[in-house]
Amino acid sequence: MKRKKLWIGTGMGLVLILILGIVFLKRDTEASIPLYEVNRQDIEETVLTTGKVVVCNREEIFARTGGAIQEIRVKLGERVHKGQVLMVIDPAEHERQLEREEAGLAALEAELSKAKAPARPQEIKKAQANLTRADEAYRAAKEKYQRLETLFDEEAVSRENLESAHVVLISGEADYLNAKEDLSLLMAGAAGETVRALEAQVRQAVLAVQQAREDLDNTFITAPVDGVVLALDSERGQYVTAGAALAAVGDTGNLMIKAEVNEADSGFLSTGQKVNITSAAVLNEQYRGEISSIAPIAVSRTEGQGEATKVGIEVVVDGDPGKLKPGFTVDLEITSASVRNAVIVPYESVMETEQGKKVRVVKEGQTEERAVETGIGNELFIEITDGLKEGEKIVKNPLFQSVETGSQEKGNQDD
Repeated sequence: MKRKKLWIGTGMGLVLILILGIVFLKRDTEASIPLYEVNRQDIEETVLTTGKVVVCNREEIFARTGGAIQEIRVKLGERVHKGQVLMVIDPAEHERQLEREEAGLAALEAELSKAKAPARPQEIKKAQANLTRADEAYRAAKEKYQRLETLFDEEAVSRENLESAHVVLISGEADYLNAKEDLSLLMAGAAGETVRALEAQVRQAVLAVQQAREDLDNTFITAPVDGVVLALDSERGQYVTAGAALAAVGDTGNLMIKAEVNEADSGFLSTGQKVNITSAAVLNEQYRGEISSIAPIAVSRTEGQGEATKVGIEVVVDGDPGKLKPGFTVDLEITSASVRNAVIVPYESVMETEQGKKVRVVKEGQTEERAVETGIGNELFIEITDGLKEGEKIVKNPLFQSVETGSQEKGNQDD
């Protein structure tokens, strides 16, 4: 009898131990399933990228005339004022060119003045005398030729004598006609065509003088705006041609950032969106800005072994740029969308299924799949626009949990 009671007691003890083991094992299993209690928070959707700090109103300065750099009057980083001389190109050759052009203009103006002026009496008298002498010589040559021609017909003179007289006659006639024309021109003044031609030459010479004077003035390179010297692209003694880059000036207190985003992210961006700006060069500092422009076209970039399509953006830095400097690399966090007091869940708690997006809701120790609608999201959380209420509990990461739909679950919320 005692032995029977002993066996019964031992058996009941083993059963109790087994039950307790199962219970604790189940608790341990349930406790290992992280849960999340649905709550409301403000959420922002962001686009991340990097960019370069540049000056908003950077002005590139180019040579407007050629020559050797004779003098550089500023240093890199120096603050300058609009109109201040930054450097000087050797003016010697340009001074000589201006003198040549001015001399040519003076000669043409004198010639034009002479052409327009009436003839002087002594010039007319001289031309008349020339015409009289030419006329007498021409008449004498003509009479001689006619006499020799008669004698030649009578075979009294040779053909050579006749031909020689004919040459003198032709020359005398030409001299007579030239003297007659010279006198006519003096009496009538210069022809209109001659005057107009000279006037055109004078206008061209005036333009040449103006260009030479402008080239001389352009040997002084001045700052186009107030600002800081950002670049000096030339050295003393270096020969430069017109169009060569010499320097750059800009206002370092007015900065912007040039960056690119992936084409997939570009559709979420618009001008005016706020941007958080940080830089490894300026620790523990955060700046604010906003998108000022988005490129109208995308460009392809080679990255690694592939090709990526990028869209350029510009971000204006708000307020004082502090320690940010042109050329710094910065990280940009662009707020592309935001919702206040949104119902949110961890990003990984939403499952993509053939029937749509779902979560596993825990209710009275059991789980069930429930369809949800989502809104904006970030790298940690996603907005639930329909399907869940604040305070409900869901499985935080159902894809990595061995949980069957309808099984008994009880776990600790993993905040």
